[in-house]
Amino acid sequence: MLTRFIRTILFIVVFTQSVSNLFFAQALPIKVEGDVTEDDRSVVEVAIQVVCNGKVTSTAISDAKGEYKFHLPQGKDYYIVFTKEGYVPKRFNVSTRNIPKELEAYEFSTLTARVVLFKKLEGVDYSALNDPMVKYFFNPKKQEFDYDVGYLNQMLTKLETIKEAEKIVKAKIHDADVHYHNAEKAGDRAFERKEYQESMLKYKEALSIKPKEIHPQAQIAVLTKLIADDELHRKELAEKLAKEKLDADAAKAKAQAEKLAKEKLLNDAKHNADSLAAITKREEYRLAKEKAEQAAKAKFEAERLAKQKADIANKDKLEAERLAKEKTDQAAKAKLDAELLAKEKSEAEAARNKTEQERIAKEKADLLAKQKAEEDRLAKEKAEADAIKNKAEAERLAKEAAQKEAKAKIETERLAKEKLDLDAKLKAEAEKLVKEKAEADALKAKKEAERLAKEQSERALKLKVENERLAKEKAELDAAKAKAALEEAKAKAEEDRLIKEFLAKEAKAKEEEARIQKEKDLAEAARLKSEADRIAKEQALANRKAREKAINDSIKSKIESDRIAKEKAESDRLAKEKANALALKEKQEAERMAREKQEAEAKLKAENERKAKELAAAEALKAKLDAERIAKEKADADLKAKLEAERIAKEQAAMEAARLKAEADAKAKALADLEITNKTKEIAYKTAIAKGDDYFKGKKYVDAEGYYQTALTIRGGDEYAKSRLMECEKMLSSDANQKTNEIQKKLLAKYPEGVTEEIVSSDGVLIITRILVKSKVAYVYEKKVFNWGGIACFRDGAPIPETVFEFDTKK
Repeated sequence: MLTRFIRTILFIVVFTQSVSNLFFAQALPIKVEGDVTEDDRSVVEVAIQVVCNGKVTSTAISDAKGEYKFHLPQGKDYYIVFTKEGYVPKRFNVSTRNIPKELEAYEFSTLTARVVLFKKLEGVDYSALNDPMVKYFFNPKKQEFDYDVGYLNQMLTKLETIKEAEKIVKAKIHDADVHYHNAEKAGDRAFERKEYQESMLKYKEALSIKPKEIHPQAQIAVLTKLIADDELHRKELAEKLAKEKLDADAAKAKAQAEKLAKEKLLNDAKHNADSLAAITKREEYRLAKEKAEQAAKAKFEAERLAKQKADIANKDKLEAERLAKEKTDQAAKAKLDAELLAKEKSEAEAARNKTEQERIAKEKADLLAKQKAEEDRLAKEKAEADAIKNKAEAERLAKEAAQKEAKAKIETERLAKEKLDLDAKLKAEAEKLVKEKAEADALKAKKEAERLAKEQSERALKLKVENERLAKEKAELDAAKAKAALEEAKAKAEEDRLIKEFLAKEAKAKEEEARIQKEKDLAEAARLKSEADRIAKEQALANRKAREKAINDSIKSKIESDRIAKEKAESDRLAKEKANALALKEKQEAERMAREKQEAEAKLKAENERKAKELAAAEALKAKLDAERIAKEKADADLKAKLEAERIAKEQAAMEAARLKAEADAKAKALADLEITNKTKEIAYKTAIAKGDDYFKGKKYVDAEGYYQTALTIRGGDEYAKSRLMECEKMLSSDANQKTNEIQKKLLAKYPEGVTEEIVSSDGVLIITRILVKSKVAYVYEKKVFNWGGIACFRDGAPIPETVFEFDTKK
């Protein structure tokens, strides 16, 4: 009984000393950590500023996982700002005031805050978010950080208003994107069909929606040049056609003049048979020659048109194949670049994550090792201090047990009452916390369900718009195919028309030849009929006509030769002009294709250079941010290590001071005890014996036992006190044994051999009970872990160290 009483008092003293050490330790900074997200995706490289009294006191940045952490000293109000380019800044307040003195030096809580950012949209008023989103403060009742629920609800209402405004702006942006892409694609299709004016209008329409887009601007520049070239080509062609028309008119006038001259000569030689025969023969030869030339010319023209059409079709096909190949190559290259960039990014991310995990694992292992070493050292020092204190306390308690017994009893009752009040208060607070947590979880679940429903609705709307766009593109593609088929049918119809015209001309030429032959036959008959009359009448004029015939033959021969020479020259000129025009057209086409190829290559080269620059800039920025992050983490780690070293040094200094004070107190007490005279001891001995006898007579054996033990500490080996003490223990053991036997029977009947663990969470304390059954004897071990950090261990109701608890009940 004496040992149990001493251990109880010792636990109270040690616990009081630990709490007093906690009161006088330095206040620790509050740890703030969390992550930054956007639509459940981590947002990296978010700048964080900590502002106090209008000045930036510290900065931080979110890491590759979107996580952040920093510390806030106690006793001040802070304004935290999260910013990133292109995102709406988020703010919240943290007040580290009103933290109780007994908790300032205890790392009792970590303030965890998830920050959700969203991208900024032009045309939306975000001024409501200039105020803090959440206000955090320390709640003394809960003994942890809490937030202003009413204020948060007000800010959530403002946030909903902003989200509604964003919906309207996003809908407008989506409509503008749809209109832009439709106009851009229509311009591309018109450009491919070489409908340059239509393509120009569509690209200008696209630029009116998005003035900064590069593709329409580049295409408009190309189209401007192409349209100018086409205008020049059309102008040259018009001039050429006008010239050809003038030449044709002149040739026609000349032919008409020659025809009139021929008719005049024919009229003059009308009555000359030989002349008429010669003229008829030459006319037949000329007509046959003209017919052959016209047939050859028509055949050549048909072949030229067919060849030109085939060349154009072949060129269009080759151009389409080239453009398709270039587009496919560009897409493949872009895809390859994207895959390479993604692979490099994923490899860099994996390497950085691996390095980060290894560093965190190493830091964790070092911290665990350091904590274990620190716990071992503290346990050793505590054991040594406990041994010294136990010895000194045993001596002191033995001398002062009588004087402090009543006071300890009253204090125990007061502590029990305070514990009951505290337990009731903690239970009510826990129920309140559970209720608030349930309400918060319900609100969170409701908002999450609304968000998911909203996202699903938006995805359905996007899918619908995409399907409509695809259907529209398919319809446009079908229309383009139908148009191409129609153009092909038109070309075929044109070819058929040319063939029909050629056949009609050939038939007409045959009819003309038959008509001329008929006229010739009629003229021949008339000539034969009037030949005799003409010869008889014109015999006298034979010599004159012979001379006229010679003259006429000479003139006609000259005219015919001039005509043939001119026709040949005209034919050569036309062939040369056609060859020159064809060569010019082919040259212009080649120059256009070379120019387009050069522009496409320049554009591709510029695009590749831009991507390379952007990649290099991104890599440089990433390297810079990684270096800054590593430097910041190193600085934080150094600061943390420094603070940890300072804290450990202060704790060691405080423990050393407490140990020296305890030793000094013990020595002073020992000296004071030595100064007590034998007379004082005798009075104390007699008083203890007298009170022990009084309690023994009243059958208060526990009280009597305490006084007899006090008498034995004053006068060691006193036979009277020993005999009385043995009688008290005998009387007590009879009752205690009976109760103990009943408890043992219940425990042995309920629990098996070995260790059985039971955990109960009560108000403000976690109770771990382990029942050890060994050699048919049951022992009850208890470990109480309080929410303020304290730990107390018991065996069968008696206090024991935590190391004994763990060692005895080790499975």
